[in-house]
Amino acid sequence: MQAVSSLQKIQDWLQQLIVKEHIQLKQPQEDDQTDRYTLVAPAVHVGYIPPKGELYPQGGIRIPCLVVGTSEVSGDEDNDTMNLQITAVVWDPGIQSTIGADAPMQLSANFSGYITLLNLLDRVKLWIRREDGIAGRFHLESPVKLKTYEEQPWPYWYGYLTCTVSGIPDPETRYADALN
Repeated sequence: MQAVSSLQKIQDWLQQLIVKEHIQLKQPQEDDQTDRYTLVAPAVHVGYIPPKGELYPQGGIRIPCLVVGTSEVSGDEDNDTMNLQITAVVWDPGIQSTIGADAPMQLSANFSGYITLLNLLDRVKLWIRREDGIAGRFHLESPVKLKTYEEQPWPYWYGYLTCTVSGIPDPETRYADALN
């Protein structure tokens, strides 16, 4: 199992499921104004966000998103395993309201971003458990664990799924020597 090509297969699989199920989440404006957003399908990136790590839209990573990564790949000639981590990042500053006809808009932070985060992670967990193999190639070898960051960088919300998947090793090709 080659790590990058395996993660790219999972990335493609997640993108297809997001489109198929018409998932739309809030995307912040470029200036990060909390009073405006558009609804978009979450992007899916290959990468790794360590616990307590953060993404910034200014860096070219589109939020909302899923980030597919691994911390370990191991195996032998019969079977390979990969510790898979799928991190979700959503944006939700809360609700806006006025207290009177002439009052300016007030932002009230609430937990709707947290609920959106859990709903997205639950959906991905469902896909992992119900599909006949993840991305048509990998099999679930462990329970799927859902965790959220202890400290959330408001108005962004972070959480992730971890599990171990297995698959048949990639065959050696006649081009293997070209990598040496």
